[in-house]
This record gives sequence, C-alpha cells and structure tokens, in this order.
Amino acid sequence: MLFKGAYKYPVALLGVLALSRLGRDRQRLRNELSAFIREPCFFFLAFGFFLAAIVAQILGQSELWHALIETSSARTAKRVFEETVETIGYLTLFLGAIETSSLKGIKETRNS
Repeated sequence: MLFKGAYKYPVALLGVLALSRLGRDRQRLRNELSAFIREPCFFFLAFGFFLAAIVAQILGQSELWHALIETSSARTAKRVFEETVETIGYLTLFLGAIETSSLKGIKETRNS
C-alpha cells in the first residue's frame, strides 16, 4: 500500500483524459446519443435504470414503510418490496442490453 488515498491520483488522471476526449468529440457524442435515444431499446435501459437506481431507493426508506405499516413486519415488507423492485429493474436493464446487442447485430447484417 502506497499511502491512504493513493487511488485518487490515477482516477483523477483518467477523469481528465476522459473529459478532454469528450471535449474534442462532443458533436460526435451528441449525434451518437441522439441516435441511440431514438432506438426502441433505450426505453428498456432507461426504465430499468429508473427502477433500480431511483424507485427502489425511494421505496427502501424505513420511514415510509413505518408510516404505511405500523407493525413489526414493516421491515420485512420493506426489504422484500425494495429487493423485488430492484431485481425487476436489473432484469429490465439486462433485457435492454440484450435488445441493444441484437439490434446492433441486425443492423450490421443489413449493412453487409
């Protein structure tokens, strides 16, 4: 181990390199992102991320569940519901990724 926090310097270097590359190719990135957003598979990816990262975290708050269910089973219900929504979100992301890769394969086949 070098010293505490040594990871920050290589990560900062990678961040600076990524941002400089982004600055140079921002028009290309904008075109690629706008084309990807128009694809049908983008809905699955965005919805899966929304479920896994936002909805599951909001529904995972203990205060919400204790206000809804005033029994000792509130903690169990909270965990089951939160994990179920999160799993559905991850599965939706997975299906979106499969659809994205299959769509790319279909487009490459058509262009050949």
